[in-house]
Amino acid sequence: MTFHLHSSKPIDEFLEAKKLGIHTRPVLLGPVSFVLQGKFTTGNASRAEALESIVPIYREVLTQLHKAGADWVQMDEPCLALDLDPSAQGFYREAYDELLKAGAIPQCLLATYFGCARTQPRYCGSSSGAGATHRHRTVAGAAWVRMRGSS
Repeated sequence: MTFHLHSSKPIDEFLEAKKLGIHTRPVLLGPVSFVLQGKFTTGNASRAEALESIVPIYREVLTQLHKAGADWVQMDEPCLALDLDPSAQGFYREAYDELLKAGAIPQCLLATYFGCARTQPRYCGSSSGAGATHRHRTVAGAAWVRMRGSS
């Protein structure tokens, strides 16, 4: 399964707002929720293979946003509020470890808006030393995990 970046819309919209004097925080659907909630229309790839293919695309978008001047990017991961099986829990760790290795990227704020994810942030990032600093707090029923890229 191969994915390609077909649009620069998040970067274009960030730059458009910046040109108007508005410094925004771009919001993207997180890679794990994208893969867990997406439906395959062709092929028979596993979710793990799809995630492995899509993380480099997210890395590319984050790198471009950083170059454009974004300080923060919000990654919406609604699946963090679900009861996840062990393989899905591992998806979070694998995906965000890889994203944090990307080099210069904006700081990432993980958000879930369907429920509380107080027990889930441990799935995001690992002890790989990739520059992750985690601060967990609950805001209006949603969990926020601050992950610092190596900016």
